[in-house]
Amino acid sequence: MENFEKREFIASHKKEIEPLLDDGEKILFDNNNESDVNTLLEKYETKLFYYETQEISSGAKNVLFSVNDTGAYGIVEPLIRSLKQDANCSGIGVLASGPARKSIETQFHGELEEVLNKKDKLLVDILEFSQSKQIDVVVGTVSVLNGPEGVVLYGGKKNLGAKKIFLIADGWGTLGSQFSSGNQSTLDDIDAILCADEFASKIFQRQLPEVPKELFEITGSPMLDSLQVENPEIFTRQAREKLSLNEDTIAVLYIGDVSADYEQEKYDSMVNEKTFTQTFNGFIKLAEINQDKQYALMFRPHPRDPNKEALLKEVDAMKFPKNMRVILAGREILSMQEARYAADAVLSIISTENFFASRMGRQTVFLGYRNGNLGGKALDQVFGQDLLGELLSTDSKMSVASSGDELAEILKNCRRAPQEVADFPKEYRSKGSIENIKKRILI
Repeated sequence: MENFEKREFIASHKKEIEPLLDDGEKILFDNNNESDVNTLLEKYETKLFYYETQEISSGAKNVLFSVNDTGAYGIVEPLIRSLKQDANCSGIGVLASGPARKSIETQFHGELEEVLNKKDKLLVDILEFSQSKQIDVVVGTVSVLNGPEGVVLYGGKKNLGAKKIFLIADGWGTLGSQFSSGNQSTLDDIDAILCADEFASKIFQRQLPEVPKELFEITGSPMLDSLQVENPEIFTRQAREKLSLNEDTIAVLYIGDVSADYEQEKYDSMVNEKTFTQTFNGFIKLAEINQDKQYALMFRPHPRDPNKEALLKEVDAMKFPKNMRVILAGREILSMQEARYAADAVLSIISTENFFASRMGRQTVFLGYRNGNLGGKALDQVFGQDLLGELLSTDSKMSVASSGDELAEILKNCRRAPQEVADFPKEYRSKGSIENIKKRILI
């Protein structure tokens, strides 16, 4: 590939590459020398990693995962750790890109070894690797944009020689760009789609109407299992102290998005930015009409949002009522788990965190704004009116705001959330999902 072709490729994928860089590396976009161009491409490229188990039982299987997004990595990471200790698994391969690749390189350094690119073509290396290691099972996960799951889902059996193919459909949202064009009919002979719960299964059945319903199976989710901490009351207090939140302050976590993730579906090109403005205005109105209460809006921009610095400058320029604070709650400041426990309510367009929040006893609001192609369109597309109606009728903690004003109305009765996860209804908890998934893929 010529240098100008590389530059064109980088420019077209800048929104995906930029979040993978540290502050010093971001200046490379402005340079044009071949070394810096190659550095940017290396940060973005998909890599193959492998771990070979030492003690195995008869019939042990080689498993290959694909993973790109942070949420999907939260599913794959505990599975890898468990499979490493499982005699029924002879080896673990991971085809990783994006944020997940960074996490693999950091958290499994010295364990999962990179399979070096010998042919300058990753697909050739994957084919050679699958032949040498005799891959038995391939497991795809969901990526919002341009993940490597297509390699395993559309050719795991035909091209890689795997005996079984699984898709872990984590969360309760969209299945991502691999399915956006209605190309599910060309999926390889998939064995099962593993879902967190019954409602998640219904969502994905709606998105994959050509896939037989019996292939959707409920296994629970490692992400649901991980919501509980040993001492939730202490953990909540420590998380709130980290943000200087006193006991009387009602803290609402607002999770930002990435406008580019909606581009393929013809949403407003500024869907995240416009949602931000309406949400802040709605929250200001909430504080103004409830001056006897103390509020804190915990703003957590999406780590891949290229416009988050501009949004933070907007926050600095805003004027808020005396009973309202805005607290930055990005991953540089506190973990997602800390943010969950510190919050009394959660707001997002359609984040999985909304579902986690309800299972933790928090009020949750989908930002389904209707003035333009914003969150309302996303809810229509992912859930449809029937499933959305079912969700809202069966979970009293969930609401949809069609405008900033409606958001203020919904939150006016918000109270401090319960702190004991152990007291939540049993149906809100899944147990042993890692063993459920392992048992299914290693049969």
